[in-house]
Amino acid sequence: MLSEVEYIIYQKFHINLIGSNIKRFLTIVVYGHWNKIVIAEMVQKHHIYCALILFFILLCLFLIILI
Repeated sequence: MLSEVEYIIYQKFHINLIGSNIKRFLTIVVYGHWNKIVIAEMVQKHHIYCALILFFILLCLFLIILI
């Protein structure tokens, strides 16, 4: 069962966070509205670059939505 945010990521980028054998490198927590997505925890230090790339992708999406 995918969480709401994981489902959104799967729909947008076709990335299945649960189905892969790779350990999940961050936990995404949604507070209130769907557009308030906070990257709460980075589990693997060597995956910090992947987390930053995901953060910038989400940031760009929000900027596109706002404009």
